[in-house]
This record gives sequence, structure tokens and C-alpha cells, in this order.
Amino acid sequence: MILFTESDIPSWQLRALDRSLTDVRARSVERLSLFVHTARELAAESESSAFTVQQVVVRSGQSLKSFYRYFDGKDALLLALIEEDCSVGARVLEAMISAEQKPVDRVQAWVLGLFGLMATGQEGYVAVLVREHRRLAESRPDEITLALQPLVQLLIDDLTLAMAEGDLRAGDAARDAQSILNMVLLYIHELLLDGRPERQVSETAAYVWSFCSGGLRP
Repeated sequence: MILFTESDIPSWQLRALDRSLTDVRARSVERLSLFVHTARELAAESESSAFTVQQVVVRSGQSLKSFYRYFDGKDALLLALIEEDCSVGARVLEAMISAEQKPVDRVQAWVLGLFGLMATGQEGYVAVLVREHRRLAESRPDEITLALQPLVQLLIDDLTLAMAEGDLRAGDAARDAQSILNMVLLYIHELLLDGRPERQVSETAAYVWSFCSGGLRP
């Protein structure tokens, strides 16, 4: 058997292969985005995650074979949806808290801002995301942790800085960030069940921050 190394392949062939692979990747990303976009549409319309893979395939105009080439099932698609929305939410939240100069104030802005994002979102769709997060946290904990990482990392960074400056007690910033996120999501879930009146959202956000800051202060 004759084995070829990359140095043995003519440069024009390498360029052609790179171009081919780039086109393949671009098509794959487009298909993936279409599946996720369709899942978002169906969840928002029905205010539920009860839609089927077949509905996603038909609405997106793609094939069932194509779906299972990228996802092992509907839960994997929901994880992708949560991860994408968390990435978008993290960018919005980062813009919201960037006005604060002190890290400890940015931590507070993160907590209040996450409640604010919930309040401005479509209630039924936000409820779907929160419910699916709770369910997937039990069945696929590692993957849901990865999906939420963009949001959590923002908090970890500012907790670490605030601890270094002495405004918060020294501790495990990553563990503290996860605990704060869990508490915020718990109260958001309760607010959604109650119909989340605007005043109650702001009061709950203030309470959660007061509770968290009491445990974090030096």
C-alpha cells in the first residue's frame, strides 16, 4: 500500500480540496441553522416542545435522513436551540452590563438583566426554554452545561474580578455563578407559572439579587 502525505499532494489539489470542504461546511451550517430556526418557530407558535421531528423536517423542507445526520433526536435539536439562544442572550446581556464600571455592579446587572430578558421575551416561548432546560439538566447535564456556558462565563468573569477587588468574599466563582443561575431560573419558572406581572418581575429580581449579594459579601 502506498501512503501519501500532504506534502506529496500537488498544491492545486490541496486548494481544490479546501474549496470543496469549505462549500460542504457552508451547506451543513445552513441546514443546521434551518433546523434550529424551524424548531424555534414551532415552539413559539405552539408554546410547547411537543412538536415532532417530522414536523421540523416538513416545515424546514429538508429530509429525515439529513436531520439524523446532524442530530441523534429531538433532544439534541432542543439543546442546539437553547445553546443558540443563550449565545444571543449573552451578547445582549454583555451589552447591558458593560455600562457598569465595577465588577460587583456588573454582577448585579447580570442578575437583574437576566430577569429583564425574560420579561421582554415572548412568554410562551420563554416558558418552553425554561421547562426544557430543567428537563435536559437531568437527562443530559453535560450538554446543557455547555449550552449555558456563554451566559455563565459572563458571570464567572465578573465574580472573579469582584472577588479579587475585595467587594465579594473569596470563593469558587464558577460554583457561585452556577448557583446564582440556578436560583434565577427557578424564580423565572415560578414567575412564568404565575403569569409574570411586570411589577412582580422587578420585585423578584431585586429580592434574588439581595439574597445572592448577602451570601457573596465579604
